[in-house]
Amino acid sequence: MAKQIDEIVAIWNAITDNESHPPGWKVLPLTSDGSLRFLGGRLFPGSLESLLVQLPSRITISQHELPTARGFEVAITDPYQQGDKWISISRSKNGNADLFRTMIQDLLERLENQNKADPSKLASSLLIHIKMWQLFMSKAENHMGPERELGLFGELIVFEFLGEAVLAEDLLIGHWLGPENSPQDFVLSNGAIEVKTTSAGSPTLVKISSISQLDDSFISPIYMCFQRIKHSSTGRTLPELIEDITLKLKDPFSRELFNDKLLSAGYHSSNASRFNNRYSLTHREYYEIRDNFPRITSLQLTQAVSNVKYDLDLSYAYEFEVSESIVVRHLKGTE
Repeated sequence: MAKQIDEIVAIWNAITDNESHPPGWKVLPLTSDGSLRFLGGRLFPGSLESLLVQLPSRITISQHELPTARGFEVAITDPYQQGDKWISISRSKNGNADLFRTMIQDLLERLENQNKADPSKLASSLLIHIKMWQLFMSKAENHMGPERELGLFGELIVFEFLGEAVLAEDLLIGHWLGPENSPQDFVLSNGAIEVKTTSAGSPTLVKISSISQLDDSFISPIYMCFQRIKHSSTGRTLPELIEDITLKLKDPFSRELFNDKLLSAGYHSSNASRFNNRYSLTHREYYEIRDNFPRITSLQLTQAVSNVKYDLDLSYAYEFEVSESIVVRHLKGTE
């Protein structure tokens, strides 16, 4: 697939930006051994790099169903004006050229790995992966700051623990919903976990981002996992933790799904070198969300109040603390 990304870059370079091009597409075909046709090219005026993928005729999709994102644009088009339907993925005028190339390479590699699949399934897979990149691009202009880095690290060490104590990693990956903006970070058959991670020495204040985060009327029990992490020369970086988990995933589909979720969380291997902080877990405790737990619920709000966020001081919730062994037994369904 390195050959294919080199090929499309060569096409982009060969199609020069000059005023002699009439409005419309200037494209050349990409080599493909799979069931989908690819084109590389530029759309004039504008002359921004593009990948085009032909859709099977039985696929019905309209422009409003396509994702919109910072950094790239997605459209339904027909470059040859022959009544065919193609998806075009084009770099936006202010989009980062290197990041766009990384995205195109990732999309091509994922499709190549599935090149024997039904064309309709490949097209659906393409749309899913475009949406993953849409989420990635929308995460604070692709910059994961220290707070989000700490949060992702915290979720992943809980993933690592649950994979050892509750459910095998290849099965657990589908239950990690934090990157998808789910109210809780992990939702299993027998309960859910919301992870709150802070740096060592910080107060016991945690941020509650929505009233549904601690709402156990839809799923019960909900456990809040509160953990402290410190900077440590003997700890692991975020990329090292991700690599450790990837090695435990035996199923190629699980590894791909893991990468998709990391992308949704704002992490891609292409920016791994930016994450040099080493972290170690110093403390972890659990709280069961049940009646009388200090929280705001929907029943306490009027219709005029919405989008509620607040800070919660866990020093006032000590009576709801439960042991890790109880949490494990409940989630495994053995309690």
